[in-house]
Amino acid sequence: MRAEIVSQTAATKDARALASADTAAADALRKEHAELSGRKTLHDNHAELKRRIDIYQQIAKLQTALKACATKDISDRLAAWLRAHLSTEHN
Repeated sequence: MRAEIVSQTAATKDARALASADTAAADALRKEHAELSGRKTLHDNHAELKRRIDIYQQIAKLQTALKACATKDISDRLAAWLRAHLSTEHN
């Protein structure tokens, strides 16, 4: 992690030095800096991100279970069966 911070700091210094001299190199350094900053943010928030991913996975499982417990299809089939087999025409 320290090596990444040192690298990020060096990249920032290089980007500032080259910003006025070479636009393409400065853009590349800015892109690298943004990538390293993003990685650091992910690293710093790893535990919270893992916790949230676990929560969303549990929610998805619960939603699947709720759909499996739905009785609308059974009720619709029963109603159709009753209409077909217990209509006034059969009596």
